[in-house]
Amino acid sequence: MFEFRIYSPATDETFINGRMLRREQVWETASFFILNDSRWKYSPGVVLNVIAADKQGAYLESSTLDFFDANSSYDSIPVSVDIAEISPYTDM
Repeated sequence: MFEFRIYSPATDETFINGRMLRREQVWETASFFILNDSRWKYSPGVVLNVIAADKQGAYLESSTLDFFDANSSYDSIPVSVDIAEISPYTDM
């Protein structure tokens, strides 16, 4: 089982979190959320970073994925995804 959190690394604000059985399910949820949320869907750098992470399979190896738009203004909102494998018996 995998626990995940999508958040702003700058403010530590959590946008969404949860648990899923497979790492691939977590990535599908996270990438869908990021690519469809108005804070990032018009940010070319974030979108390209998410696409690159998907193509490279970075979500299969990393416990934290950071996405930001290096070419955007200083007020752009970075987004990160934490993925942790947990025991199915944790907090039950």
